[in-house]
Amino acid sequence: MTVRLICILIIIALAIIIGCHKEHNIDWNNYKPEHPFGPSNTISYLVPESTRVILIVYNTNGKVIDTLINEINGPGRHDFHWIPDSTVADGIYFYKLSLGDSVFTKKMILMRQ
Repeated sequence: MTVRLICILIIIALAIIIGCHKEHNIDWNNYKPEHPFGPSNTISYLVPESTRVILIVYNTNGKVIDTLINEINGPGRHDFHWIPDSTVADGIYFYKLSLGDSVFTKKMILMRQ
């Protein structure tokens, strides 16, 4: 592994460890993306009060693939349906969901058929 990849993996692990607490009530029990998912994926989250939400997809090199959300969301459940364009290759991706001061990172695998 390259030093850069190791650093990225450490950052992702720290984001998961530090960011995963119940303050924003992320509904991971109902988190059901298909792993691997096909041509689209739905990312769902709960917001307890109005807050800035940022949702970014990264490849395994840490390159930003797409910024899906960067706006204020009101309280309640939100679903974002991501349909990657044809320039996004099959493979492993990470998305980072920022809700105010809390950050959550999840892995997803894109496999078109």
